[in-house]
Amino acid sequence: MHSAILLKAEVKALQAANEQKKRRERKRKRRIMQGGSLSVQEGEDILQSAKVDAQFSIIAILNPASQTPLSIGCLLFPGFQALDAFGPLDALNVLSYSTPLTLSLIGASLSPISTHPAAHPSAIGQTIVPTHTFSSAPPLDVLLIPGGYGTRGSLPGLEDAIVFIRARFPELKYMITVCTGARLAARAGVLEGRRATTNKRAWLDTKEMAPGVKWVAHARWVVDGKCWTSAGVSAGIDVVLAWVEEVYGKEKAGQVAGVMEYERHEDSRWDPFAVACGLPEDE
Repeated sequence: MHSAILLKAEVKALQAANEQKKRRERKRKRRIMQGGSLSVQEGEDILQSAKVDAQFSIIAILNPASQTPLSIGCLLFPGFQALDAFGPLDALNVLSYSTPLTLSLIGASLSPISTHPAAHPSAIGQTIVPTHTFSSAPPLDVLLIPGGYGTRGSLPGLEDAIVFIRARFPELKYMITVCTGARLAARAGVLEGRRATTNKRAWLDTKEMAPGVKWVAHARWVVDGKCWTSAGVSAGIDVVLAWVEEVYGKEKAGQVAGVMEYERHEDSRWDPFAVACGLPEDE
């Protein structure tokens, strides 16, 4: 507790020093632009400001909790595909070792939600317990939407999930869909007029369902504004690592992949499954 108080005070002092540094830098810039020169003291100030920046970097590394956590939500529904959710979530688990995140698992109720596909009665499945309902979920920065057999038809709670996506989309910084999770986003209307992709085994059917979306056949993932959509199942790991690289840098994405012992596909156009499914070339 005492250490936390000291650290908070140190951060406050450094923030004040940083603000003073910015004011001095603006004055020096104006002087140089007007043909002036720097004094010895101002040269020393530049060196001191570099030390302040370095101290900020050290504090951020040693105390990631001092940063504002990114609020992430994962949408859940009966029949979601296990790896669609758990692959990206494990990448985010690893990311949270060094980066402040919060995670909400969001369902129609707080009852356990099963991956069991109704279309395959003899299949096995797993269950996961939501932390929030559609009505109690906190404000979100990122919404992760997995796919699976449960995205088809009108299973219990699915229409509520679609309404939730539509209602929360404006506040999001990013929406990430995996596999046929793009179907739910399309049904919510948030992909209208945007480029997107999905599981290639479901591509033709999905394209017919949502003709207003600019569906891309040959893509591991597609980015259009704040919408990140991926191809099927395992592609969810690649799209989340690509998102990590976009937001936190290539080195951080490499660190996460290394901990997972996962070999990334870094080319978003890599897609042998589109070829295997005989999909046409994109226009």
